[in-house]
Amino acid sequence: MWPTNWKKIGSETPDLLSQCRGYQGQVCEFLIGHGQLLARFYAGHPLADTLLYCTGCDVVRFHAYWKDVDVRAAISHDKQGTMFTITDGERLYVVCRTAELAESRDTILSIPRLYDAA
Repeated sequence: MWPTNWKKIGSETPDLLSQCRGYQGQVCEFLIGHGQLLARFYAGHPLADTLLYCTGCDVVRFHAYWKDVDVRAAISHDKQGTMFTITDGERLYVVCRTAELAESRDTILSIPRLYDAA
């Protein structure tokens, strides 16, 4: 089930990112045409996964899976508005317009499609 508790990355979310340090990372889905990316960070024990959902992606590079997560977010502004740069060394690099975090216990997730709601 798609989470409803999304939090936009901002000054209050670094704690959620820092608690993922040392976890495993996985890019669950990347929709090129829609510029959307969904990644999960998990510890391998019965804690909730932390999910990262990015939209309006301009640049995306990632490994499918990796260990020892140390994901970081930087926020900047340009003529078009807010820009997020999400990085984890060479393993994850995303430049996008929106970036949100949520916790979920569902391990299999997919980005909802507009046509799924019909």
